[in-house]
Amino acid sequence: KLSSQFACFQKLGKAYLASTGGFQNELSFVPNQISKISKLEELDLSQNEISEISNIPKKLRVLKVCSNRISRVYLPKLKNLHTLELSDNRLISLEGLSELKSLRYLYLDSNFVETLKSLSGLKLLELDISYNNIKRSEILREVVSQVCVLKVSGNPFYK
Repeated sequence: KLSSQFACFQKLGKAYLASTGGFQNELSFVPNQISKISKLEELDLSQNEISEISNIPKKLRVLKVCSNRISRVYLPKLKNLHTLELSDNRLISLEGLSELKSLRYLYLDSNFVETLKSLSGLKLLELDISYNNIKRSEILREVVSQVCVLKVSGNPFYK
């Protein structure tokens, strides 16, 4: 059923499979057909039931997967990705983000993140780590050198 739906989208630049108006698509995985949309640059899979990010087109520049069930991230092939929205998931570790050298905008609010070590080599312009489990403000020194917008409210150190 999904193959026929995606067949006509080969030249698509943006795809929104996010829930709208309170309706959930209830996708539990990223459909394999998504990876075959070669010109896709922006993908929104927010408000689904996705626990693992896979089948993502290599040319993607913007990926939004907010309000899912993602607990870890590994996206080494996304060399062009500059915006990643992972808000309201189940993230504890950010290990898989260190290879995203083009990443400039990262939204991680409302997760369970405790450390930002994996972000230290990135040149982020905007970082939202609000409502996580960061207990010491010293951890921020690892990533704030070039950040223009930093959101940290709702963490244990920010009282």
